[in-house]
Amino acid sequence: MTHKRDHGGDLDTAMARFGGTRSDWADLSTGINPVPYPVPALSDAAWTALPDATATAGLETAARRFWNVPDGADVLAAPGASALIAQMPRLAQTGSVAIAGPTYNEHAAAFQAHGWDVGLHGTTQVLVNPNNPDGRHWTTNDLTGDLRIIDESFCDVTPDASLMAQAARPGTVILKSFGKFWGLAGLRLGFAIGDPALIDALRTMLGPWPVSGVALETGTAALSDPDWATQTRARLTQDAARLDDIMTTKGHRGRRHRPVPSLQHGQRNRLARPSGPRPCLEPHLPLFRHMVAPGSARPRPLGSGSGRLMDTAPLLILALLLDAALGEPKWLWARLPHPAVLMGRAVHLLDQRLNTGPRRKWHGVIAVAALVLGGGAIGAVLSLFGPIVITLAAAILLAQRSLVQHVSAVADGLRMSLDQGRRNVAMIVSRDTRDMDTSATARAAIESAAENLSDGVIAPAFWFLIGGLPGLVIYKVANTADSMIGYRTDKYLHFGWAAARLDDVLNWIPARLTALMIAALSGDLTQWHAITADARRHRSPNAGWPEAAMARALNIALAGPRSYDGTIQPLAWVNDGGRVPLTATDIDAACAILWKTWGVFLGLAALLSLF
Repeated sequence: MTHKRDHGGDLDTAMARFGGTRSDWADLSTGINPVPYPVPALSDAAWTALPDATATAGLETAARRFWNVPDGADVLAAPGASALIAQMPRLAQTGSVAIAGPTYNEHAAAFQAHGWDVGLHGTTQVLVNPNNPDGRHWTTNDLTGDLRIIDESFCDVTPDASLMAQAARPGTVILKSFGKFWGLAGLRLGFAIGDPALIDALRTMLGPWPVSGVALETGTAALSDPDWATQTRARLTQDAARLDDIMTTKGHRGRRHRPVPSLQHGQRNRLARPSGPRPCLEPHLPLFRHMVAPGSARPRPLGSGSGRLMDTAPLLILALLLDAALGEPKWLWARLPHPAVLMGRAVHLLDQRLNTGPRRKWHGVIAVAALVLGGGAIGAVLSLFGPIVITLAAAILLAQRSLVQHVSAVADGLRMSLDQGRRNVAMIVSRDTRDMDTSATARAAIESAAENLSDGVIAPAFWFLIGGLPGLVIYKVANTADSMIGYRTDKYLHFGWAAARLDDVLNWIPARLTALMIAALSGDLTQWHAITADARRHRSPNAGWPEAAMARALNIALAGPRSYDGTIQPLAWVNDGGRVPLTATDIDAACAILWKTWGVFLGLAALLSLF
């Protein structure tokens, strides 16, 4: 099937369907800067004469300077990035092309029009950096094809993420657009930068005078004005925050503060995960901003950072109650970066800087050590501010209320329609959700509920009790690192080893404690042997315990085969004798167990506070 080239900006269709005029609409479909570069005064020759070689060379020189193009790469100006995209299939012999998605469909349409097979594998590779629509940034480790097409049409907002340093590498073409960041879509100006042999081939394909004189003069002026670019990036950052605030206050359940995927179901043992980094333009789980739940002891003297149970237990009780009552205040996190986001950025930075070379395992150890030491130090410093600050910080980052809300949203969605249930569960799991039936959707939600009860509530609270704020932050750092780099992929198998192992150790007791509390609530601890057996068959050394207990408590089957990135993983069932058909009612029952388990742990903290 040929992909339709709907590149956005089709306001005529929108107005025909929904009414209004162009002035009534805010078109967010194209990513065009609404405050464009001011068009300079143009010479008469720009309109009346054929573009000359001198003007073209001047534009390409300005482009080379603005984007820091390496000496070994060539630069070609073209009549828009779309014109270049249409020529990309002609740079190699027809075959299979890997296009990392989801992304906009113009690349796939171009290759299909030339008889290529479009999929996840191929010697030709297309990466959109940052990706549209999820904002994912790619690194040099993701460049695996013989022909590598890197579309950086959206990268001028975040120039530090550019892969321009790779432009001189044979087989590499980087595309730049003037219609996004510069806001001059009507100018029809784009650039191909890369392997001189490929750029020369493109130059032949485009023919003479591909860029108008108007575009040559305007583009040269814009690329020679770095101050405008700097000011624009600052303004766009402010505008993005303001738009987030507007959407949040209007009830949008945004994705602004998803720091890392740690509360998506499954840990590093997920074999079928994309090798690239998680999206950097705010990742997607508002649900579980649990990664950095600060907590500390009630200092004796003030700021001692004591982790004695009798000191920490009263503060934990207050934090648990505050979290249960208030959850995630949208007004606050619409204006401030969540601490979990900051942690995710730290891990991402270390990933970029250290995940290279032949000694990646040792580099990973160094990265984790730096995170642990830094997290512990931050926890110790924050402990100096006393019990009120400590309690509020812990309450902000504990995830009980948000966990229940997001799992319950799946049940509510299923009652509306299967599609809505799928959309809601896709926010909290990493598996493929498009073809899920009702049972699979409910099962995914319940599994996520069980695992994240341990990871996002019991484990943080446990380490708060044991080590005060420093202990809790260290746990959160380890859990964040594991969720971002602890995958069994080529990219992270060695670099993420230390993070994965440390997370295993820190979650060993909390996972089993969670399972024990769930089993006790079910009223039949005689099933503990069966829970243990199921947990040991699970692919995760810790996640299987709360899932196995939840499955027995509800008498349902969990886990089992599921799809990741289009590939079925033949995973073992948990409680394979349990009921397989599931509904929204089963999710409701799981949420009730979440609150009951929370109540049991609250009671345990109350008992500890008496000593």
